[in-house]
Amino acid sequence: MGSFISRPSSKLIKVAIDIGGVLIPERKPDPSRKFDISKFMPGAIIALERMCALGCENYIVSYSPESRIAKTVPDLKGVPEFTKLIDPVNWFFVTNEITRAQDKARVCCQIGADVFIDDLLDICESVKAAGIPNVFWFTAEPKKVPEGIINVTNWTELCERILEVCK
Repeated sequence: MGSFISRPSSKLIKVAIDIGGVLIPERKPDPSRKFDISKFMPGAIIALERMCALGCENYIVSYSPESRIAKTVPDLKGVPEFTKLIDPVNWFFVTNEITRAQDKARVCCQIGADVFIDDLLDICESVKAAGIPNVFWFTAEPKKVPEGIINVTNWTELCERILEVCK
């Protein structure tokens, strides 16, 4: 693997994570129904636990229409394993579908994210261009990626790559 991860100085590693297609398999949920939070991606909870134990502070930076946020937030708050790993004060939702890439990049910069994970390449590219040092494109199978973006296909691999930053 030719890519390397930039390691910030001794501080908490701030990890910004998308929901649909990264934490849960459902990529584009119907805005009229709830996220299916009962089915996290395989290995996601274990990886988040390891990351927290080793100095990562996790954030949600995800796109969601206003109509879905009102349903998603209570659903997520109802999963104690999840709220223990990503504090609700660290949940950020962008609501404009047209500007979501730029909006996610702005949020990542505002929180000082060291790592960003998304399943959409255009969003990864926008966040990388904004200066976030470690950007992961989460896909079902390995893909060719632009320089500076790291492709991962599962939470085990993702966690190992992020923990390189947390050492």
